Amino acid sequence: PTGTCNTSTNISAPNSNWNASTTQRWTRANRSTRMEEKKRMQLLAFLDATTVEDVVNHKNASPESLLVLESTMTVEQTLRQLAKKEVLSAPLIIGPDLETLRLDGVTVPEGVTKTHPWYIQNHMVDVGIVDMGTLLMALAETIKKWQQEHGGVLPELHDDIGPRFLSKTLDDMPTWCRDGRFVYESEMKNTSLRKLMELFLKSLSNGVTNHRAVILNSNGMAVGVLSQSDLVQFLYANRSKFEGVTDETVEKSGMAQSPVSVVCADAPAIEAFREMEELKLSGLAVVDKLGGRLVANISENDFRGLSPEALFDCLSMPVTEYLSKENGEESLVPITCKSNHKVEDVMRRMIDSHVHRVYLVDSKYDPIGVVTATDVLRYFLVESN
Repeated sequence: PTGTCNTSTNISAPNSNWNASTTQRWTRANRSTRMEEKKRMQLLAFLDATTVEDVVNHKNASPESLLVLESTMTVEQTLRQLAKKEVLSAPLIIGPDLETLRLDGVTVPEGVTKTHPWYIQNHMVDVGIVDMGTLLMALAETIKKWQQEHGGVLPELHDDIGPRFLSKTLDDMPTWCRDGRFVYESEMKNTSLRKLMELFLKSLSNGVTNHRAVILNSNGMAVGVLSQSDLVQFLYANRSKFEGVTDETVEKSGMAQSPVSVVCADAPAIEAFREMEELKLSGLAVVDKLGGRLVANISENDFRGLSPEALFDCLSMPVTEYLSKENGEESLVPITCKSNHKVEDVMRRMIDSHVHRVYLVDSKYDPIGVVTATDVLRYFLVESN
């Protein structure tokens, strides 16, 4: 060999200028490349062979227990329904009002509601998701407008805007839906896990990433919901089928590249949700006002089961006071990782702690990055391509 080659030549052996040490490094690098390619192909094969139906069966969801909301419901009714079911979100059916249909001469069968198959089959409807984050961010936006009209003064939530906000219908909400993807039940066997993950990572027109997808039956009825967390749990449970992918460190995986958005521990909880609304985020790091040390995380998950009566009192509390009162002192122990932790470790912490964010911290416990469920799904897609 002359030691030179064009770009199309395959180097099959080291040239005469290489010593034994160089040959060993070349061999190790070649072996490593083959191993990486094998790992990638295993993951790609798994994501393409696995279907949405497999994920649903793993979740073992019960369609009978699914809460479906109507757009004519008030915020107060919605909060009560979510609290009763102890869920954070529910599918929303949007379409023409039943009384309007009657006035237009349409014969509406007795007992029909907007979630009835007759209604969904015969009228143009849309399906979305309403969650606690949607409602809280809408309230934050209402407060912002109040302040603009009243010289920056914070309103009394109970008296100034509370009753009016609770009486709004979901039709009146400016941000009624942050998740708008759906999958038909009949297509679950033909829709791959990779396709579903790509669906989750496509941003909506408002710039927000999908967190959930609604499953519709042949009548257009919502019969289930899959979340990003469901996919993370499924991937973790099947990690042995794509060996090595979850062994990468957080640093090498590049999952914690996003900057950390924070709120001070003594800020009112409603301020945290106003910040989330402006930044289009689902959670914030709570930090000590003096040193910036990570002390907690706040997200819509912390308001599960909250009744309309308790809503305004809770939102007026300082963030850490609310978290400790409603969720116990353990809620003030944020879920963290270090740069040398494996992807598998991060996924396990998300699942065991029922959180969507794991914070990357330095030796001083200052947050320097965050890994979200979205980041985990993106990592798997990148690794398979």
